[in-house]
Amino acid sequence: MKPSRSNNDVVLKPVPACIKMISLIDLFTNLLTSGELLNDIKTHYSELLKETNVVSNFVQCNLWKSKVFNYDDKTVFPLILFFDDYEVGNALGSRAGKDKLGAVYVSLPSLPPHITSKLNNIFLFALFYSNDRKLFGNNIFSKLIEELQYLQDNGILVLNETVYFKVGLTSGDNLGVHSILGFTESFSCTHSCRFCKVDKNRMHTMTTQDDDFMRSIDSYNHDVLVNNVTETGIKENCIWHNLSGFHVVDNFTVDIMHDLSEGVCNYDISGLLRAIIFDLKLFSIDSLNSRIQMFNYTEIESSNRPPIITVDRLKSGLKMSASEMLCFSRSLGLIIGNLMPKGLGIWELWIKLREIIDLVTAVDIHCKDFIRLKTLVEERHILYIKYTDNLKLKHHHLVHYPTILQMSGPLRHLWSMRAEQKHRESKLTANVSCSYKNLLQTLIFKTQLRIGHGKKV
Repeated sequence: MKPSRSNNDVVLKPVPACIKMISLIDLFTNLLTSGELLNDIKTHYSELLKETNVVSNFVQCNLWKSKVFNYDDKTVFPLILFFDDYEVGNALGSRAGKDKLGAVYVSLPSLPPHITSKLNNIFLFALFYSNDRKLFGNNIFSKLIEELQYLQDNGILVLNETVYFKVGLTSGDNLGVHSILGFTESFSCTHSCRFCKVDKNRMHTMTTQDDDFMRSIDSYNHDVLVNNVTETGIKENCIWHNLSGFHVVDNFTVDIMHDLSEGVCNYDISGLLRAIIFDLKLFSIDSLNSRIQMFNYTEIESSNRPPIITVDRLKSGLKMSASEMLCFSRSLGLIIGNLMPKGLGIWELWIKLREIIDLVTAVDIHCKDFIRLKTLVEERHILYIKYTDNLKLKHHHLVHYPTILQMSGPLRHLWSMRAEQKHRESKLTANVSCSYKNLLQTLIFKTQLRIGHGKKV
């Protein structure tokens, strides 16, 4: 209800709440109608399944194979959903929060590599006001689930062939995934992990995954009946269970952008630099900044070169974007490595971190790398506890990375870096329109015009 003046009286008038959608049925039908793209996808899909030693795509993994087990010889492609809340205007302005939007995007991981890398191929599925989701809860996704169920059960007819689509994963940053899947949104509560039921006290020293504490469908159903978020970490039964074949305990997806680049890397590099500059006094912060500025970055990394580091920022935590932190973490050994004495224990922390970064950001993974990653994470956690502090939630997520890597494929394909760049289209449209009246309709209509303008996949 919204206050409004009528005949010198203030009355409450209902304000419609809605969710704007772009039909995936129509979108995929128009996308595949030429047949050329469909043949490219099917060819790439077949080639991926022939490869058994190297994993480069979600369709090669155990999770997807279990989802399409009953489809026999039908043509079925996976969908990966991405959810995030974002501000289209000034996040610090007077309208902050009022025009905050929630967006659901869809991507097709089975697209050939030269196509899937394009930002145009992350498709906007739905748009709504974040405040409406707070008011109505996750029931706001009901219409989306109905359309996804239709694509899963009936598919679409393309050139006399029925093509089916099935949701493989629901991804996003930690807060976004927890909120739409019904887990607690407080990461300081007793059970804040969506993969296991380890309590936060044990989480501080846990260096490897304990399979006995992993969530299962039976334990999840029991926790829903308990209805105590403090004891279980589950706030509500997941509405996405209305989509057949989907369950949150099998939703093996993580966001390395927030977990690693903006989390673990920041913790590790900050602690490392504080130790070697303030405690060991191996060099000064001015020397570090001089080396950062003079370092010869590659052409690709030059746009992500890290900023100057101040003493205050080093004490409280480095302030860098995810891309800058990733560049800095990769280059640190070349920047200051020759200043490190042999056998320096804390420097081993960076070495292990660098190896982990290489594995989780790789575009393809060898089957033996699952075990290697598990060993690296365990060794890195032991070093972190020894030389810095107790582990945090984002450190804890790393212990599940080997399992997620094995179930869902290269983690680089699941991060929110590319999907969050998609927000830019809506932000630019909102700023250019200079009007927030009927904003959802404006943004959806503009998106449809872009799609209909003939931009090919």
